[in-house]
Amino acid sequence: MKPLSFILGCRVEQYLRAHRVFHALERTDMLRVLRGLVESGKIKLRVTREYAPEEVAEAQRALMAGGLRGRPVIVF
Repeated sequence: MKPLSFILGCRVEQYLRAHRVFHALERTDMLRVLRGLVESGKIKLRVTREYAPEEVAEAQRALMAGGLRGRPVIVF
């Protein structure tokens, strides 16, 4: 597994440890900590575009094509 600083493009190891998704979903306290770090600006999320649920296929095509500077996000 690559370090979080490589994945997120910033130094966050002092705040977070990597956990598998299924474990993090069981621990909502971890998600609250992550949310707080994002809201405080300590972690910057790179979002290339927000898609409606009806546009999932378009989001998948953009992701598979590559070259995105950020992640496509499905907004429900």
